[in-house]
Amino acid sequence: MLERFLNNKMAVSTSGVIIFIALLGIFAPFIAPNDPYANDILNKFAPMSAQYPLGTDQLGRCILSRMLYGIRPTLGLALLTMLGTIGLGGFYIESVLAGYFKGPVDEVIMRVVDVMLSFPSQIMVFAVVALLGIDVRNVILANVFIKWAWYARMIRTAVVQYRDCNFVQFSRCVGTP
Repeated sequence: MLERFLNNKMAVSTSGVIIFIALLGIFAPFIAPNDPYANDILNKFAPMSAQYPLGTDQLGRCILSRMLYGIRPTLGLALLTMLGTIGLGGFYIESVLAGYFKGPVDEVIMRVVDVMLSFPSQIMVFAVVALLGIDVRNVILANVFIKWAWYARMIRTAVVQYRDCNFVQFSRCVGTP
């Protein structure tokens, strides 16, 4: 599997970019040229210079430093959201049941998934956040509870793909201890 990954140039380059950005976030206190929270109103909207490589914002704060320090919470929240979504969609037992059992169980569960997938996910996230209140936790919860359907659909597809394989048929016939 590692050999297959290393032969895929796009996967290697994308992974390299993600690792590089994560390392920039981890080492932000050592790399950032300025304090990201220090206001210098006299230098507001300053152009690029040696002191401010990307210039400053409306309060005179270094844009590069703010970007570097912003990597850590952004990656952390994205990872938390992704793990929660995959966890809910992956351990959602109905997607496995829908894939394994044919008939009404599959139909009911997949129709619920279809309803979830029929709405634009970002609009639904905005609606849920508007109901719950504007907070980072509410954004993460809204993303997890709206986007689980994608993973439930993928898991069902994988289960359906293997449902009629010989080893599953043999297990049904002989039984498992």
